[in-house]
Amino acid sequence: DALEHIKNLNQLNTGCIRIGIPPYLGTFFLEKTIRVFRKEYPGITFEFVSSPSNKMLELLETRKLDLVFDVLPIETKKNIQKIVLARFPNCFAYDKNHFDLAIKKLEDLEQYPIILPSKNSSIRSKLEEWVESKNGSISPTVEVWSSQEMFDMVKSGVGIGYFIKDSIPSNTMEVISCLDCPSVDICVLFIEDFLTTASKKFVEAVKDKDKSN
Repeated sequence: DALEHIKNLNQLNTGCIRIGIPPYLGTFFLEKTIRVFRKEYPGITFEFVSSPSNKMLELLETRKLDLVFDVLPIETKKNIQKIVLARFPNCFAYDKNHFDLAIKKLEDLEQYPIILPSKNSSIRSKLEEWVESKNGSISPTVEVWSSQEMFDMVKSGVGIGYFIKDSIPSNTMEVISCLDCPSVDICVLFIEDFLTTASKKFVEAVKDKDKSN
């Protein structure tokens, strides 16, 4: 039975890929790849864990996760490999049913309520570096961990949200295009010796998807 199970794992007839990923990346970045991957390997299942970056890296080191997808910058140990997969622009966005904005520069945001990702997130760190480089400041009214929470709050008029632009469903919000917000690099992290056949194959699938884009 053990030999048969190992054979099925190696042939991708069965298995589970355990992925650590922030909520604001999961849906738009991996959704299509998982759908295509499952068509070819229907016996493979996925388990998602969303935690702060340092916690996900701890889970990776203790073999409780196979892969971690996150936004740079991320500090890692020597045994963790890191591959940059794609770059995406960020943006501020709002619901025009609740706000009639006249924003031409970063300072104009200060008069409106702002919703930002958690201070522990990489995407927030990147934003704060950019704001500081502009000699500006930004104080959130609300901080959230989940992109769905941010989306719901923006749609209900709580404030202006900060998103990876590609994660915003089409025609749902107005993007503040005059602000040249920083782009973010998305990477995959793993420990080579811990990779299963399925997780290796999935990394290849994500890399191929990026090339095709």
